[in-house]
Amino acid sequence: VSIAALCGGIPIKPQIEVLKTPTQIIVATPGRLVDLVKREVLDITKLKYLVLDEADEMVTALKDDLDTIIAGIPKARRTFLFTATMSGAIKQMVQNYMSKHVVHIEADMSTHGHKGIDHKYVVVEPIEKLDVLTHFLNSKEGQSGIIFCKTKAAVNKLAKKLAINKFSSGALHGSLSQPIRDRIMGQFREGHIKILVATDLAARGIDIKDLGYVVNYHLPDTYDAYVHRSGRTARAGAKGLSLTILQKEEVAEVFDFEKELGISFSKYQKADAKSIEENNTLLWAKKIFKTKPNKEISDELRTKVKTVFHHLTKDELVEKILAHYLTEHSTSDNQSK
Repeated sequence: VSIAALCGGIPIKPQIEVLKTPTQIIVATPGRLVDLVKREVLDITKLKYLVLDEADEMVTALKDDLDTIIAGIPKARRTFLFTATMSGAIKQMVQNYMSKHVVHIEADMSTHGHKGIDHKYVVVEPIEKLDVLTHFLNSKEGQSGIIFCKTKAAVNKLAKKLAINKFSSGALHGSLSQPIRDRIMGQFREGHIKILVATDLAARGIDIKDLGYVVNYHLPDTYDAYVHRSGRTARAGAKGLSLTILQKEEVAEVFDFEKELGISFSKYQKADAKSIEENNTLLWAKKIFKTKPNKEISDELRTKVKTVFHHLTKDELVEKILAHYLTEHSTSDNQSK
C-alpha cells in the first residue's frame, strides 16, 4: 500500500512527484488537496473512502475547501467522521455529506472521555498569574505539559516570559510555517522541549502518551474547547491533570462547565506568598546558572573581580549573592507598593 502525505506550508513539487506513482491512500489537509486537484495532478473522482478527522474543526475553519472536495468525489462512497464534540455544525455536516443511513458510535464521556483526568482550578489576582504558573511548572519539573492561551499574541508573550525564566518551552500557533511547527513538535515529542504554549487549533491532534498536565492559562470560550484541551492528557489509560487559572469573576463559569460536561472540578491550593518568593529566587538562580559567559569582558576586569572574591569559598559566595538578591528584591517590592 502506497501512502502520500499532502499538506501546505512546505514545497508542493515533491508532493507532485510522489503522486506520479500509484497511490492508494492520501492523508491531506483540505487546502493542499484542493490545490493539487486544481493542478490536475490528483484525481479524486474514483475515491471509495472519505475519512474526516477532527471533523468539528474542519466544519468551521476549513468548510469551503471541504465543500469543494465533496463536490468532486463520487456519491457512492463510504464516509467516516471522527469528532470529539457533536455541535450543530457537525449535525449539519452529517446531513450534507453522508447518506440517510448513518451509524452513530459515541463514547460515554462519563466513563471514557474524562477518565483519568483530574480537573482543578486556581483563583489568582492578575498581577500574580505568572508567578502562580511558574510555581506550578517548577513543581512539575521533568514532566511534559501544554499551556493553552486564547490568542497567538498571548502564546508568544507567555512563551517569551517562560524563556526568560529559563523554562524549556516552545510556542505553537497557526501563523508559524509548517516546517517550524514540525520542528517544535519534534523537539516536544523527543523531550528536548518540556512545555508547549499553544492555541487551541495548533494543539489539535497532539497525541503524546506521557503528557502529565495541561494548563488553561485562559479559560476557553466553549465547552468543546475545554474537552479538546483537557483531552490532551491522560491518554492511553494514563493519569493527568487539567489546571485552569481563573480570576475571581470567572469562578462562576466553572460550575457551568461542570454541569455541561458532567465533570467535577476541585480547587487547587494556590502557593502562598513565601512559596512564590522562594520559587522566584530559585528561578533567578537558574537564570544565573544558564547564563553564558561574556567573552567581551577584558582579562584585566575579570582579574580584578576575581581578586575581590578570591578569599571566599563557594558556599560563602553563594550566601552573599543570595543575600544581595533578596535585599534588592525586598527593596524593589517595597518601592512598588
